[in-house]
Amino acid sequence: MAEQITLVAQARDDKGTRESRRLRRAGRLPAVVYGLDQDAQTVTIDANELVRLLHRAGNNALINLEVEGSGQLTLAREIQRHPVRGEITHVDFVRIRADQPVQANVPVRLEGEPEGAREGGVLEHVLFEVVISAKPADIPQELALDVSGLNVGENLRAADVPLPDGVE
Repeated sequence: MAEQITLVAQARDDKGTRESRRLRRAGRLPAVVYGLDQDAQTVTIDANELVRLLHRAGNNALINLEVEGSGQLTLAREIQRHPVRGEITHVDFVRIRADQPVQANVPVRLEGEPEGAREGGVLEHVLFEVVISAKPADIPQELALDVSGLNVGENLRAADVPLPDGVE
């Protein structure tokens, strides 16, 4: 289930490409926080801390974003990366409420070796993530799908992915 982590952010007024590049050189990332019928707010966060926290807790981690002393429960909705280096360049955080369901993309991990692969078939993994709806605390980090019973010519669908309680 989703882990809640705390990330300290600083509000920022300067916008634009030039200022964003300065922030990135200084080890900070430009970000925006929006949602829950509140105005969007531009912030900066420590780049290394975000990478470390997302690596440990996953992309669907609940982030308590502390901006100037006030905490906001958020999810990292969109993480933009540099096309060549793969470094994070910008993050969009969406404000959420703990008691209302949200949608999230959850990776699907295949388990086992299909019987058809032992007979010379090839397993083709087409769907790498599914969109689920759940309360923020119930969002799983990944969903496991057992493929060991598949024979040549058989397939599984997204509806065959077993979901934990409270997840649709």
